[in-house]
Amino acid sequence: IKIIDGYHLYGMNSKYRPDHVYDAYLKADKKWFEWNRRNSLSALSFTEGKNDYSANSGIYKPSWKSKEEFLADFKKIVLAEKETWARHIIETYNQPIDGNLPDSTWWMYAYLVKKTLSIAGTYPSFKNFRQVGQIYFYQIEFDEKDPNKDVLTRLIRQIRIEDSHITLKIEQTLNYLKKHRNEDIDENFKLSQIIDVEKLDLNENVEIPSLSDLNEMQKTLLPPIFKTEIAFQRDNAKEKDSDIVLLGNMSSGERQQIFTFTTIVYHVLNLLSIKYADRNQYRNVTVVFDELEICFHPEFQRGLISNLITFIEGLGLNNAFSFNIILATHSPFVLS
Repeated sequence: IKIIDGYHLYGMNSKYRPDHVYDAYLKADKKWFEWNRRNSLSALSFTEGKNDYSANSGIYKPSWKSKEEFLADFKKIVLAEKETWARHIIETYNQPIDGNLPDSTWWMYAYLVKKTLSIAGTYPSFKNFRQVGQIYFYQIEFDEKDPNKDVLTRLIRQIRIEDSHITLKIEQTLNYLKKHRNEDIDENFKLSQIIDVEKLDLNENVEIPSLSDLNEMQKTLLPPIFKTEIAFQRDNAKEKDSDIVLLGNMSSGERQQIFTFTTIVYHVLNLLSIKYADRNQYRNVTVVFDELEICFHPEFQRGLISNLITFIEGLGLNNAFSFNIILATHSPFVLS
């Protein structure tokens, strides 16, 4: 199945990058400050050593000067004698709490906590858990008979049975922890995975992967704490490892075609993952392109619609959905 003429998928390069997790907690930290300033409440338990969150403090200062300082604080919160929301979330996912676990595992734990709370605060299908849907609640200590403890337990139980695009990243993280929980990696870590092209080539005797297969494959990908680059190889490469081109180094038109085609697959898989009777089951898809020719060389424009239809049919997307494709263009090449 071709995404773009002249290339085939070669592999993926993944780098360990916990920065975006730290950035999410920094944003939550600022919201925590603003929430307390608005409400002037002191009923919640704050972690010792944090900045002054009193209503009289009008200037926000981050609680940590670096991601290393944040992780140390996060571990302290989880390992505290009194149970916190963060600790309860991690344990409810059946993950061990151990201060000797590698920092990379603790970053995975921080991601699990962040993603769990953000799901509760973001998606309509989890509206019954909205009361716990703020990332900055992770540091709260449970009071005796706190009803939110049961709410968090039920939230995680619902996340585990959801099996949709909403919970995909949590499944990826749990799959990684299952295999690599005790492996210590740092930011110099780089994983290169080369795809066996011969096994990917499709012909009349090879079964095309189903959409459910693609959905299961997504769960085995590395979690979002890794930054992944896609590598392609030119079809006319003379040697096995020659003529390798990273996605980011392709031309704007080549990248645009890849992004266009794979975005359709991404959203179709998301729609297909919705299985509950009380939610809309979309099976008719309208794809609208405005000025489709932008970024494309005339030759790319000429074959674009044909390639798109071949791509949709090649993956069997049209077996699960009816597609209506509407395009607006000034280019005679797109219509030729």
